[in-house]
Amino acid sequence: MTAALVDAASTVFTPVGVLMLIAGAIVGLTFGMLPGLGASQAMILLLPFTYGADPQYAILLFVAIMSSASFGGSLPAILINTPGTPANVCTTFDGYPFALRGEAARAILISGLACLVGSTVGALTLFLLIPVISQIITAFGARETFWLVLFGIAMISLSAKGNTIKGLVAGGFGLLIAFIGRNYVFPGERFTGGMDFLYDGVPMAALLVGVFAVAPMVFLGAKTSVAQSGPPGHSAITSGFFTQARQGVADVWRHRVVTVRGSVLGVLLGIIPAVGGATASFVNYLMSKQLSKRGEEFGQGTPEGLIASESANDAKDGGALMPTLAFGIPGDPNTAVLLGALLMHGVALGQPLFSNELPMVVVIVLGLVLGQILVSVFGVMTGPFISRITTVPSYYLVPVVIMCALIGSYLFRNNIWDTTIVVIAAIFAYGMTQFSYPVISLVLGFLLGIEAERAFVQTLVMSQGSYAGLVEGGVVWTIITIMVVSFAGAWLINRRRAEMRLGGGSYEPAQSSEHAGSAEHAGSAEHVRTEEPVAVAATGTRDGRQEGHGRLSGGTAGHEGETGGSAEAPRVRIPAAAIFAAGLLVLSAFFLLGSLGYEGDMGLFPGVVSAATTALLVIVLVSELSPRLRSVIAKIDGGGETVHGNGTVDLSARAVRSHARVLAWAAGFTVAVLIAGFLAFPVLIAAYIWRSDRRQVAAAVAIATVVAALLLLLGISAPTMFWTGVVPTVVPDLFGGGRLPALF
Repeated sequence: MTAALVDAASTVFTPVGVLMLIAGAIVGLTFGMLPGLGASQAMILLLPFTYGADPQYAILLFVAIMSSASFGGSLPAILINTPGTPANVCTTFDGYPFALRGEAARAILISGLACLVGSTVGALTLFLLIPVISQIITAFGARETFWLVLFGIAMISLSAKGNTIKGLVAGGFGLLIAFIGRNYVFPGERFTGGMDFLYDGVPMAALLVGVFAVAPMVFLGAKTSVAQSGPPGHSAITSGFFTQARQGVADVWRHRVVTVRGSVLGVLLGIIPAVGGATASFVNYLMSKQLSKRGEEFGQGTPEGLIASESANDAKDGGALMPTLAFGIPGDPNTAVLLGALLMHGVALGQPLFSNELPMVVVIVLGLVLGQILVSVFGVMTGPFISRITTVPSYYLVPVVIMCALIGSYLFRNNIWDTTIVVIAAIFAYGMTQFSYPVISLVLGFLLGIEAERAFVQTLVMSQGSYAGLVEGGVVWTIITIMVVSFAGAWLINRRRAEMRLGGGSYEPAQSSEHAGSAEHAGSAEHVRTEEPVAVAATGTRDGRQEGHGRLSGGTAGHEGETGGSAEAPRVRIPAAAIFAAGLLVLSAFFLLGSLGYEGDMGLFPGVVSAATTALLVIVLVSELSPRLRSVIAKIDGGGETVHGNGTVDLSARAVRSHARVLAWAAGFTVAVLIAGFLAFPVLIAAYIWRSDRRQVAAAVAIATVVAALLLLLGISAPTMFWTGVVPTVVPDLFGGGRLPALF
């Protein structure tokens, strides 16, 4: 252990290591402040650019980003009552009242120190438990690994809050996507449709970028700015800064029991898959309120409330990293992206990591603590001022993020066709988010799909083809028991909550809390239904302008019945949620039929997964068409929301049109770049800004000029990383003359 610590320190405290920490802290702070973005988006955008770099430095950068984003999200929560990430929702309860009293600096100090203590406790716990984790891993063979993957998907499906079936469907599709192409389990080609660029499977970077970077831009593009209100003025922030800073330090010391208790609870909750920062913050906040002698002051700007929220929020990272590093089971979008980064850089998880690459684990531990120290210093010094970035119009941010996403996906394999996967993944993730399919389950299934198939096939081989071999062993039954108890416990808790909401015998769906898949874009309470949802007529037409006709139905249309319409011509309307479920059913059936066509064991596990996914989708589809069945399933599912409900996103006609516009722009970016190369981006970005606000001509030209200069620098310094387009050569190695890889 000592040797690993020395080795890790020799990596972290080099000029490059310090640079990675500083860069990670700045990037995490910036992305954490922007509602709709977060650590996962920052890591995803940088992931392809680290390909080929030293794995320890790359992972150090990502861990520093992950550690810093939560504190970054607390700054807008304190200053403008808008949480930067869903995990900072509780921060607004007591943080914003501080700002209203002119004590913003005090609140920022409290938040920074609480985050620092939480991260330190989480990292220290991870470090001290390394020997224990190593011993636990040795008890896991192929069958245990198989059930552990199922356990991870099942637990994350519970985070769908009353949409457990949809969570399982999302996990099933993640597994199916992982089966595309060839892999080390079966070298044969599967589900590629003859497309050459899918021969090695769906590119990880492109899928993750589409899900976690571009899809949130769809929701952000429907807003005029990242946050709808500005930060306090300069004098309100700097008045009595040093006095407030001393008060903040004294507050944390005076409430040190609350700080440490919240940190320990955050670690324990973080170990459980699907428990995100928002859950940890809420649980600790409510518990601290109950235990406090001044519980009635919570929500009015008390240091205890702010400490309770932030300490648990940051401590959960150390806990979440334990199952991620030991078993490859991420607990939230941040650790899911970190898992993808580890796999992309060839870092073996589980026993090989803790036996042969222990310095990498210690690098992660040091990155958590040092990244938090740096971001706390940066945040306290500059947070109130750089938080003004939250008022930047969304039309500046959206096209730049889309550009970075497309460039990053190309750099991963230097195949321009990968950019199409980005757009397809974004559209798919958008639909899943709108209709309450948690995309974190999709990503988890994708990342662990091949390992699950390997464990499944290996177990059958060891048991000589007997399926009974899958359920042998004490560890296996322990995992199964925990799964059953978890589902039963969630059912009882949701059932009790539902009984408290029921009135007059009618079922009223509650507004959902954090969804793992949509956590990053939900950011604030602004994503609510503000208009009547729209529905799609059976004829296929839609017109959101006509009341009662042809409206695209979100999750709630048809709640009272599916046969509304005008008195003159009543028509049966099909909810959009049912149309989406039908599309998923067709796609799942395609995988099922394809599995039946493969010889031997090549189609065995895909067939099992696709059959189960298809069966679940039949239930979902029927429930979307039948309000009565939907209510019954909701009660069986734990009395939570209806199977289709999602109260955190806007399904109004206006919002859907705005979302479609951003998706169309993303597709247009892809086609234009495919043809004209990367130098098309400046024109596209300027056009997007001008189309969004025609008064911003000067700003559009200025931003396009800066982007063009950066792209030219990339093209000149690294021509092999630069796509020039398929148009005839205009400027050699920069514009035109590129060779499009064969598609089939």
